[in-house]
Amino acid sequence: MNKLISFLILLIFILPGFSQKAVPDFTVSDIYGHTHKLYSDYLNQNKYVFIDFFSVGCQSCSELSPVLDTVYRNFGCNYGDVVFLGIDGYYDNEHVFGFTQDYSMTFPAVSGNEGGGNQVFTDYNINYTPYKILIDPAGKIVADYPFEYTVKYYRDTLLNEGLKLQTCSGNNFLFYSLLSENDSIVGEINETDKTIDIFMPAGTDLSHLTASFVAESNSVIKVNNIEQISGETSNDFSQDAVIYEITSEDGNTENWTVSASTSSISDILKNKIKIYPNPVTSFFFIDFNTQNFINIRAELVNMNGQKMKSFKLLNSNSQINISELPAGIYFLEFNAKDGYFFKKIIKY
Repeated sequence: MNKLISFLILLIFILPGFSQKAVPDFTVSDIYGHTHKLYSDYLNQNKYVFIDFFSVGCQSCSELSPVLDTVYRNFGCNYGDVVFLGIDGYYDNEHVFGFTQDYSMTFPAVSGNEGGGNQVFTDYNINYTPYKILIDPAGKIVADYPFEYTVKYYRDTLLNEGLKLQTCSGNNFLFYSLLSENDSIVGEINETDKTIDIFMPAGTDLSHLTASFVAESNSVIKVNNIEQISGETSNDFSQDAVIYEITSEDGNTENWTVSASTSSISDILKNKIKIYPNPVTSFFFIDFNTQNFINIRAELVNMNGQKMKSFKLLNSNSQINISELPAGIYFLEFNAKDGYFFKKIIKY
């Protein structure tokens, strides 16, 4: 009886406000730094949006999280017709990240305090959690779920809207950091180039670093055919970039290049270096942008870790000839006494 009364109260407060008109727009940032714009990113692209209004301190929300994550994966991990988005009220990124790890939430999660979730709670008249809504491409709420706990119920509702079941196909890292004995540094994720660059403090031993990461769609992640367990498996970043293979649930595999280097020379190179053109056919230039670096050793390494070319950079602008090398992806490694730095080179 209490649940029925609460359900009717929610209908009074929420549905009359938005059932006859489009829901408010919003822009939020998830705990991995990705921006989500309701209309321009999703509804205007003919996507449905499933919003999980939750709170880190809500016990029912923690029980529902793995249920919703199963439905999220049943419908393509946000690569299909419906996008799942978790919006928290009143907690920060650190607490929401802990919640996602503890309760199997792999779809994008937004914190209340730092991601903009508090404002969405206000705009949508969300007074308590758990509460979930499904918004159609016209911006109308077509389903709401105050107290549903079964995968079948959510799945049947989405199927009734004409949405299709499909496997996940995502291969992206959502979060990646490297751990040393004293530091945890978050990497800079480049989804276009499939690269992550991390600059550890000067003096860090790069030969034994442990990665803490989250990837899309419950992917299997391997390095040299060894499965990587987040926060447990260590790798050697001291000589070359580490190649991660991310295999999604549909069997598709993408390679990610993760390079770790210490600060000092690496920080300078990161801010000053220019490599052009890239992609390259025969020649490319390495330009240190008027910085007077002398005798920096560099090597070109292929995808298998084989060193294809070695040279010294004798001035701040050098021309490199790789016309003799076959087309493919290479990694340009700069080696100074106090650090390493990697750049990805694509040769046509």
